[in-house]
Amino acid sequence: MTAPTLTRSSSTPLSTDTNVSTETDIVLVFDQNVDVESGNVVLYKVSDVYYDSIVETIAVTSGQVTGTGTEEITINPSVVLEGNTQYYLLIDATAFDNSGGESYEGIEIKTEFSFRTETVPQSIQEQIQLLAPSAIIELYQLHLTAAVNGVAAIYYYHDGTNEIHGDIVFNSITYAAVPCEFSGFKRSAKGTLPRPTFTVANSNNAISALLTTCNPVQAKIVRIRTCKKFLDAANFTSGSNATADPTAIFERDDNWYIDRVATENLTSVSFELTSKLDLTNLRLPRRQVLEHCPWKYRGEECGYVGKNYFDINNVEVDNESDDVCAHTLIACKVRHRLCLPVVGGGTQCHIQPPEGDDDILPFGGFPSARLQM
Repeated sequence: MTAPTLTRSSSTPLSTDTNVSTETDIVLVFDQNVDVESGNVVLYKVSDVYYDSIVETIAVTSGQVTGTGTEEITINPSVVLEGNTQYYLLIDATAFDNSGGESYEGIEIKTEFSFRTETVPQSIQEQIQLLAPSAIIELYQLHLTAAVNGVAAIYYYHDGTNEIHGDIVFNSITYAAVPCEFSGFKRSAKGTLPRPTFTVANSNNAISALLTTCNPVQAKIVRIRTCKKFLDAANFTSGSNATADPTAIFERDDNWYIDRVATENLTSVSFELTSKLDLTNLRLPRRQVLEHCPWKYRGEECGYVGKNYFDINNVEVDNESDDVCAHTLIACKVRHRLCLPVVGGGTQCHIQPPEGDDDILPFGGFPSARLQM
């Protein structure tokens, strides 16, 4: 029995291949059945400047090498290769034997098993022109500010579709997968700007609870559209992604602002959005019917000048720097002594103001604005 030899013309990729997938498997075809023994298969990247670099060292006894006992051995690299790059394979002389114990001589010359990977589009413009582009991913950021909304916070969402159903990491930011839908972004040349709608699941009344602590009107929503192949490496089981690119997005400054709460029920909450251009227009009527108070805290309309300080949850605090108003009716009553904090949490409210107080509460909102009949 003779030692096994590699049938190079049947193995893949071929040395003449210049458009190999960056996620390719390597298939070795021998002239007889071979068994896995010991040693490594080493994948190298060719360098035009310095020494060639090792991409991955794969033990032939690992799960990345399959097909022992047959003529065909498949090697599955755990990394995504770089685009438009030359690679080659070296194999230890102890890696494969036939049934008679005779060893395959291995590969020591880098030109014997080399190939070049495909040119990978590095921009959104190139990607969308492909016949089979990567899946489009939509990400959303909800920005609340203390000056406008009464609380400073940023929430990150994506709708959990397009091949990825868990949380997504893009530009080192984690976007939570939640049931939500954005619609009505279509633009036209008829002169009217779109007024899209953002609908999000109200699971366990989470969104309704958020609305009781802040005023969502004029909160900014940023829409980010990219492709799956440009996401961070953390999204892939291999832990690497050679095409990750946080700058690869369809449209920059795709910003929208919440104009009103369109609908609210036990299953979902919908917000009607508007563009920044619409925010520059004069509101008619100037006064909107909103649940939250629009007055500036401790301003002229608010009228509160007391020396007692309260946080966003209406709990009394010692420092003026922690004094924040939630712009809710309860917050107003606490500060004007119609409601008093109770030990252990919560408040106790009075129907009439304490003696000596003005009986007109300077609350600028409309508490019943969100009641559903």
